[in-house]
Formats: sequence, structure tokens, C-alpha cells
Amino acid sequence: MLLFNTISIRAQVIVSGKIFDGTEHIVLPGVSIERLHSSDGLQSDEHGRYYLHANKGDTIRFSFIGYAPKTLVIPSGVEFFTEDIFLFSKEFSLPGVTVTGIKNYRKDSIENRVINQELFDYQQKSVGSKLTASILEPLGIHQKFNRAHSLNTKSRFQDMLIRGEQEDYIDRHYTKELVNLLTGLRGIALDQFMKFYRPGYSFIKTVSEYDFMEDIMNHYRLYVSQGADVSR
Repeated sequence: MLLFNTISIRAQVIVSGKIFDGTEHIVLPGVSIERLHSSDGLQSDEHGRYYLHANKGDTIRFSFIGYAPKTLVIPSGVEFFTEDIFLFSKEFSLPGVTVTGIKNYRKDSIENRVINQELFDYQQKSVGSKLTASILEPLGIHQKFNRAHSLNTKSRFQDMLIRGEQEDYIDRHYTKELVNLLTGLRGIALDQFMKFYRPGYSFIKTVSEYDFMEDIMNHYRLYVSQGADVSR
């Protein structure tokens, strides 16, 4: 048995190198590296480096979102094998999705603002204006209190409507279908991931579609690296 283990260890090759963007020639951290026909897998480090043990004749696959994958066959007759990998970007596209019977966000938002125009147009008075009014009307204490309470209620309701619009905008872009397509997560794992890494309204409004999907994948890699159970 000891002899068998020794032979098995010697049959392995230590493979190493760096992974680069083939156009910009900058290192690529977080590239997925896997031995085909096995469950082994790892990622390149923050400097684009990778190290792994492989058997002679193994096929290693390098893949990264937005780039065409590349494979590397480990040669025989060596114990150490170093190879730098250059990945080239490809056009990022998703399968077409047909949506029927659902109004778009912009139309919903316009209708919402028409219905609640008085609240959206409401401008809360400054503290100084309220103080001046209270000095000029010393006898209407209860009336002023009720009016101020009504104005504060309007202000809070206005904020609630705006937050509702923003959450609706997030929901229309950050969908289970998109996250499942990019990460393969489903069930409880998908729900937990979407809750933990839900993006903010300002972020979605300012980034490109590609950067938005790239952000989801970066969070997914972090999610997996922290030992999350992605099989549920």
C-alpha cells in the first residue's frame, strides 16, 4: 500500500502559472479552475496566480464570466508544469425572455405619481417657517398642532412612496431568474443569497448591465468561499 501511494503521488504534476486578460494583459483574480471529469476546483488568487495538483493527461478548464473558456492538457513526463493562461473576452449575452401582461417600470411609476401627485409635489416647510407661524398665531395652538401633524404624516407618506418605487425598481432588475441563470443557485440557497446581497437602488441606476451581472458573480464567489451550502 505504501508503494502504491508513493507511485500515485509521483504520477501527479504540480501545475502553476498566472491568468491574464488576453487583450489588456492584466491579471485576472477569481478565475474558476477545474479538472474535467472530477470534482476538484479552485480559483486564481488576487494576483492571478494558480496552483494545483493534476494527473498526467488531465484536462484543466479555465473560465471567467465575460470571457471565452480555455482548456489545458497536462503533458506526461514532467513533475512540474508552468503555463500562463490568456483569456479573451466574448460578447456577454443572456437567453431572450418574453414577458407578457406586465407593465413596465416607467409606466407604473408615472401612473403612481399621477395618482399621488399631491404627495409627490408636497414640500415640507422649514423649521424656521414653522416657528414664525407659531409666533404669529399664538391662539391657534391646537389647530397648528393638528396641521403640523398632518404635514408630517404627508412627509412620511411621501418618503414611503419614493422608497416603494425604488424597491420596485430593484425587484424588476434583481430577479430570481437572472441570479439563477448566472449562479445556478436555487431553492433556499437562492433566497438566502438574494437577501444577503440585495443591491441598492443607486447602484443599479448607475452601473451598466454588464457590471451589474459581474457584481452578482463576485458576490457569488464570495458566498461560496465563505462555505455557504449552495446545494439546497
